[in-house]
Amino acid sequence: MKIFTNLITPFKEDGIIDYQAVDVLIKRLAFQKNHCFIIGSFTGEGMLLNPIELKHLIKYICYHYDLEIYVYILQESTKKAIEQINELNDIKGLTGYIVKVPSMARYSNTSIYKHIDLISVITDKKIIIDFYHRNILENEDVKILLQKHTNICGLITEQDFDSSIITKKYIHDKNVLKIHHSYDGIISDLSNIDYQSVSLLNDSEVNSDYFNLLVKYFYRDNISSSLKYILSKKGYINYRLRLPLVKIDDKLEKQLNKLMEKY
Repeated sequence: MKIFTNLITPFKEDGIIDYQAVDVLIKRLAFQKNHCFIIGSFTGEGMLLNPIELKHLIKYICYHYDLEIYVYILQESTKKAIEQINELNDIKGLTGYIVKVPSMARYSNTSIYKHIDLISVITDKKIIIDFYHRNILENEDVKILLQKHTNICGLITEQDFDSSIITKKYIHDKNVLKIHHSYDGIISDLSNIDYQSVSLLNDSEVNSDYFNLLVKYFYRDNISSSLKYILSKKGYINYRLRLPLVKIDDKLEKQLNKLMEKY
């Protein structure tokens, strides 16, 4: 089972991307045999990058590393999503896109189908569809899309589909709490911390939340951490900040230890 990592974006003190830190982070994760990354998702501050920054970051990573790179398309407007994909389509080495299905409840089954259908036509790169929990296509429509567009390689959904309908299935388990062997993959924020530790969760039952997992895996190898992103999932801090990715100093480590004793 593949683990797809929402790649965190290190920044310098002045708010620009720290490419040296990007290299350190990717090399460490690749050394741990983590080769599947998502850029521009809800975590990792990728959603804060302007179009020029995002494209430059993607081109940089694709040029320097032989990895499986997906770009998360957050645009819910079909027109804007197509414009963003057209801007990125010429990047060599880019694997594909994760396309977000519009979250507005008013979207009909037909509208969602057209959204995915039109986007799938404009690119030969792979597409993974991220379904919103209230906006799930009918099984027959999913089957038609998969037959029509061979570049649709997976689905992110909390719904159970018959295996004869979906050839490959990616499950986005936000808390990495329920990992089932029937899934083809998960998307993890925690693998920024320690990919090998997260991969071990495939064979174990985990009954804890993000914060407990952070306590268990955070200090291993004394690595630069994605602490602020993980804590943002719990509502402790605002992850929409272009802050540097730095190692924890002794003073802060003591403060964190006191905080973690409560959990």
